[in-house]
Amino acid sequence: MCRVLLLVAFVLSPAVLRAQPSPTALLRDWGRGQMEAEEALEELACTEVMTWVVDGAFGRRETRLEAYLRGRPGGADWTREIRDLRVNGEPVPRERWDPVQRYLGRLLGRPGGPGWRGGAALLGPGMLPLGRLLARGRPAGPVRTERLGEVEAWRVEVIPPGEPGPGPVERVTLWFDPATQALLRSRTILQPAGSTLVATVDYERREGLDLPVARHVEGTLRTRRRGQSFTQLFTLEASYRDCTLHVDER
Repeated sequence: MCRVLLLVAFVLSPAVLRAQPSPTALLRDWGRGQMEAEEALEELACTEVMTWVVDGAFGRRETRLEAYLRGRPGGADWTREIRDLRVNGEPVPRERWDPVQRYLGRLLGRPGGPGWRGGAALLGPGMLPLGRLLARGRPAGPVRTERLGEVEAWRVEVIPPGEPGPGPVERVTLWFDPATQALLRSRTILQPAGSTLVATVDYERREGLDLPVARHVEGTLRTRRRGQSFTQLFTLEASYRDCTLHVDER
């Protein structure tokens, strides 16, 4: 009787019911599914609320931006239409919004832009999914099961394509839902031009795509002013809501 109970317990154990795939297979299947979902999506639009703080030798500056994002996942033609912009709580006149757009472009990166090698895309711009970028990545270890908050998740470490070498990304950690293989969270360590940033992004699956819903970035930024180098503390919080997905029904 004891042997029967042990056999039943073994057969019904979560490890057997949800066998872990190899990290290569997990990334391949997930990436393929993400790219297929991208192809079926004509446009994605959402409201972005972002607050970032730069604190250093020249004081503390807090910027809050609310914008309307539109673009096609996997594409480079994202637009960010600013609707409200405040610095240290004070509204910024519309004629001064363009410099903020340019600053965001330098900070968050632009696919195909100077120095962009995929790392900046993990911070932004906007809602770029990671499937196309990371599906060709190289796993840096086995799939591991661990708790992510209140849920069980599969964790895998990934070295993006083209890394290591010139480029900002050191490593990416991904957490997946074992039941659906949906991406739950990513954590990226970036070291661009002497700066060090850690970006954590939470995701939600919509129409087959794992899209960011919250983003947290913190670390240090290395800057130069008047021929001198300075290190500034940097934090960023962003959320994405009221998303609309236009799917190609053909």
